[in-house]
Amino acid sequence: MTAPKKRFQDSGDRLYELLDEVLVICPECRGRARVGLRHPEVGGHFAPRRLVCGGCSYTKDSSGQEVWTGIPFDPFFRQPLWLQGNFRGRVLWAYNVRHLRLLEEYVGASLREHRQREGLGWHNQSLVNRLPKWLKSGKNRDGVRRVIARLKQSLVS
Repeated sequence: MTAPKKRFQDSGDRLYELLDEVLVICPECRGRARVGLRHPEVGGHFAPRRLVCGGCSYTKDSSGQEVWTGIPFDPFFRQPLWLQGNFRGRVLWAYNVRHLRLLEEYVGASLREHRQREGLGWHNQSLVNRLPKWLKSGKNRDGVRRVIARLKQSLVS
């Protein structure tokens, strides 16, 4: 009997929907810091943010107005992301644990499904649809999974 195929179903989430928390390298001590909402009751993509390092107590506030995504830096303070690793000269990165888990599930799945998003129908704006071809390629699956495992380990230590 063959093992069941691992399935991944695209939820249609967009990259900016993962910006509630961003893990970055602290500009002061080079440890792991967190960028989050300055006022959690006031959400939204352009809400003010705060960078906080639990290691050295570094803190910095942002107006939240400068949002840019798609590169291995946080979109508010432009600090390098904590969760980034090299795969054959390319950068694999994630904003946070939820983003990393999504990548891990996608890469590990042998059956990847897409569905219509309510109110939008079929569209190609989801994070999964925007992933680079090298990350989607089955021939890179094992190597990408090793990089993801290293990134997960960096959260423990």
